[in-house]
Amino acid sequence: MTFRRSLTLLLAATALCAPAQTQSIAIERREIGELLASGKSEEAERRLRDALTQAPMSAELHAQLGMLYFQLQRHPEAIEHLGRAVQLDEANAEYAMSLADALLAARRFGIAAEFLTAVKSRFEKLPAYQYNLGLAYYGARDFATALEHFRQALKLAPKLELARYFEGNCLAAGGDLEAAQQSYRAALLANPNNPDYLFALGKVLSLAGSEHDVEVIALLKKALAIKPSHTPSRLYLALAFERSGQLAEARDLLETVAREYPDQIEPHAALARIYYRLKLRDKGDEASRIVRKLREAQPSRQP
Repeated sequence: MTFRRSLTLLLAATALCAPAQTQSIAIERREIGELLASGKSEEAERRLRDALTQAPMSAELHAQLGMLYFQLQRHPEAIEHLGRAVQLDEANAEYAMSLADALLAARRFGIAAEFLTAVKSRFEKLPAYQYNLGLAYYGARDFATALEHFRQALKLAPKLELARYFEGNCLAAGGDLEAAQQSYRAALLANPNNPDYLFALGKVLSLAGSEHDVEVIALLKKALAIKPSHTPSRLYLALAFERSGQLAEARDLLETVAREYPDQIEPHAALARIYYRLKLRDKGDEASRIVRKLREAQPSRQP
């Protein structure tokens, strides 16, 4: 299915058949922003919809309404109106990249890739274009192709730290942990207090070997100081504590993770190991029973 056909299905067919109108109404973005800032999103929506009844062929009004819906996480409606804006003003980069953002937020990765490919000749020199196309392929788990586009984005905008972070994610997914470390360190140079970057570097260092545990512990402690609710950081910090012999600290973290995610095998398995090392055989046996039960409940793999 071509992008044009996919987008046509996404847009309400009536939008494609709206009668031509010459009348336009200007609504300043600043005014809409003020309404949103004051929590008056319904009023902002009403004003834009009223304006569109008088000027249904206004790309600007469709774009503003689509961006409003995007902020409100009403992604199908955002796609409808941003798609219409793109149809009415095909050369507008802001509208095109906003539509890509909405498609990605809605996890319509295939359609996002089709759309961005269709507008390549207009926007391929934009960092946002290459970054969004990278996200589309990343969401579709085509990490090799995603990596190419994140690197294109970095050529166009070397300070685009999110592209550097996703470059690291693609490299890690492909098993190149050393190169992934370099990408994450570069992202952290740009933004040293981003908990996702701290966790990502801590995770790949943890996977690279126990010789990195001192740095892993420091990174994940910092990540948790910034974002205490980040469960993956707690889990990998606990595993680093376990490897370094800090069993009491590991136990505390793992018991919390196991309570929050009772259906996950890894925290229970780690708890079983730690309980046995602490000579808490009854607790170790119970954690081992939970692990066996969870593994038995998993779908059997076909040979």
